[in-house]
Amino acid sequence: KAAGYATSQKYVENVWNVVLENGLTKYDDVQPSSTKRLKVAIDAGHGSNTAGKRTPCGFREHWINVACASFCEQALKRCGIDVLRVAWDDNNAKDDEDVALSTRQKLIKANKCNVSVSFHANAYGNGWNDAQGVETLISDKAPGDSRALANIVQSYLIKGTPQKNRGVKTQSLAMCNCASLGVKAAILCEIGFMTNKAEADLMKTDRFCREQAEEVAHGICDYLGVKYIAYGGSTVADIVTEAKNTPTGYLVKINTDVLNVRAGAGTSYPINTQVRRGQIYTIVDEVNGWGKLKSGAGYIKLSYTTKI
Repeated sequence: KAAGYATSQKYVENVWNVVLENGLTKYDDVQPSSTKRLKVAIDAGHGSNTAGKRTPCGFREHWINVACASFCEQALKRCGIDVLRVAWDDNNAKDDEDVALSTRQKLIKANKCNVSVSFHANAYGNGWNDAQGVETLISDKAPGDSRALANIVQSYLIKGTPQKNRGVKTQSLAMCNCASLGVKAAILCEIGFMTNKAEADLMKTDRFCREQAEEVAHGICDYLGVKYIAYGGSTVADIVTEAKNTPTGYLVKINTDVLNVRAGAGTSYPINTQVRRGQIYTIVDEVNGWGKLKSGAGYIKLSYTTKI
């Protein structure tokens, strides 16, 4: 306007010159960047026969990891995100080799994934103990933007089944090294302790593994700016509620410092073991105010627990 183009024929000439100089009359068959498919690598930690990676009663960690990975894949695909399976090829978790970490890294990098998530179950020592909780790990060497993703995912993981919030932590982990994986963000989720009887019992169930997977998927969607589509029209909270109301059992939290687990429903029965405040267990039957533990360890007095 200051040059007088808006008040003369030169305005039209000037605009046309800009069109020609920038090739704006040409049609470019290029898809907008917003329509590019996002891809997430889902790693199932360890292998079917990895030594030591199991509960004290022999339930393999890889079985848990594959269950979570499979449910997470379903969730992400439902939301329009492509998935790369790493160290698992189907729902049969009993025939997977323990793929070398370097091989997993190369596979993810070659497939140009945006984000990587690795599912694991934690452990402390060799026998049953009180260590418990859920945590999300990132690399201490090449984290990229992983902390942002980890914070979102962890915030969802602690909204479901009540577990101790162990937070976001850094470790030297091959499956979280963004430089080696070629991704923007990479996390490793420890969904519970195999050496905690209550959490081990939970991790053996599809409904708990699905809940964890949906929570992780929800966090990934938020991070990537993708609309999360709930499972079967149900929110994660609905899945948790369904698990709590399932007739085959319900969850209780111990609200006394130490509670005896007896061989039968009454104080006349011998003590098999003890449980402690804050631990969570599945009750599958009730007898005169006593609850039978799903693990088979015995019975506990329900008046010292809170139903969740």
